[in-house]
Amino acid sequence: MRSVMYKRKQIVITKKDDNVICLYMIGNDIYDCVIERVDDAPAMGDVYVGRVDKVVDNIKAAFVDIGSSKSAFLQFEKSGKPKCEDEIVVQIKKPEKGEKGAVLTKKISLVGRYCVVNLKNRSEYEVITRTNAKTADPDRVEAERSKLVAKMESIINHSENRTVFSRVYKEPEFYIRFINSYHTDEVDRIITDDDEIYSELKSYDDSLSLEKYEDESYSLDALYAISSTLQKAVSNRVWLKSGATLVIDKTEAMTVIDVNTAKAIAGKRSSEGTFLKTNIEAAEEIARQIRLRNVSGIIIVDFIDMKEKASEEQLISHMKQLLADDPVRACYIDMTALGLMEITRTKRYKSLYESQIL
Repeated sequence: MRSVMYKRKQIVITKKDDNVICLYMIGNDIYDCVIERVDDAPAMGDVYVGRVDKVVDNIKAAFVDIGSSKSAFLQFEKSGKPKCEDEIVVQIKKPEKGEKGAVLTKKISLVGRYCVVNLKNRSEYEVITRTNAKTADPDRVEAERSKLVAKMESIINHSENRTVFSRVYKEPEFYIRFINSYHTDEVDRIITDDDEIYSELKSYDDSLSLEKYEDESYSLDALYAISSTLQKAVSNRVWLKSGATLVIDKTEAMTVIDVNTAKAIAGKRSSEGTFLKTNIEAAEEIARQIRLRNVSGIIIVDFIDMKEKASEEQLISHMKQLLADDPVRACYIDMTALGLMEITRTKRYKSLYESQIL
């Protein structure tokens, strides 16, 4: 029997307007949120036959036309320099954003729930088994491996005969990739109120702990306070239980987070222990907020100043542990001479600031 303190870990998927919202929740807290419009536009993971329009030697890059309105960007190694008018097979590494075109790679990779198939050269590939496969049914792992291998072989065998701008492989919908980014022991159930999404997930992998939400009197949005929580998530101020606050400011170059004591030390003796306790609480909420908001790039955190080196080391150690739990690569870099913590986080999905739904 599960402990009364157990917090269920679940993925919640729902639609709002023309967007799909995916949430990863632990108990009643939302840790990860991705909002995407489902359409037929070039998406991350899609494979195209592109045409090289321009090669820039000094930055070892090429601009490639994949049929979109914006030229895509491909970084190349010296030994793999393309020529203008070359038709090449490329995968979208980062989708286009604003005025920037997509970022491409020639290192094609097909990612499943249990396996990853990587193209090594024009005719060879390798299969890597993911951690998820440890607790999975071996037959299911083998079935997925065979399916991904067949898709990779199809890309290899047929891409040369496809016309330029053809999409030779379409990545599964982003909510499937979202599910696959978590280990099986990190998800107790997946719940959706959408018939189409439910059917697609069922056909994709019928071993998923999938549930269909069917209470028409009380929506999934209302049940988990999704809209109100996401509205708060784009606010620049977050209150902590102690009474301290986080002020989160997004700039063009970086995200800056300031930890303010506010009411946290009101009426209390200002001590190193109080400052450390507040900083630890702030670190935990910061780790959640950068996941929830999909913050990427450089993140600078101004914690409450502490005098003792041991306190600073304890805070750094705790933040490293929190960042290690992030499904997106997030790294502690350094604590500057001014006491500012530097963090970097890889971009995988749109930030909440970029989601037009909010």
